Amino acid sequence: MKAISNPEDHAQALERLEELMIADPTIGSGDDQELEELALKIESYEREHIRIPKPTAEEMRLFRSEQAPHQKHSSEPT
Repeated sequence: MKAISNPEDHAQALERLEELMIADPTIGSGDDQELEELALKIESYEREHIRIPKPTAEEMRLFRSEQAPHQKHSSEPT
């Protein structure tokens, strides 16, 4: 696969990644290797070109309150 150099390449790479993930390739197969390489290329492109803004204090409080019912405390049995 060629390098991801623009939004169109990125969109195509995401579509292909989804196809590969749905196919659930056997570990070590050609499709598995393609999936791994594609994921790394997507990650690299996104790190360089897509900025995710830091959450506001209110967004962080909301996230923590939404997650609280799902978190186990260390004193709870596993």
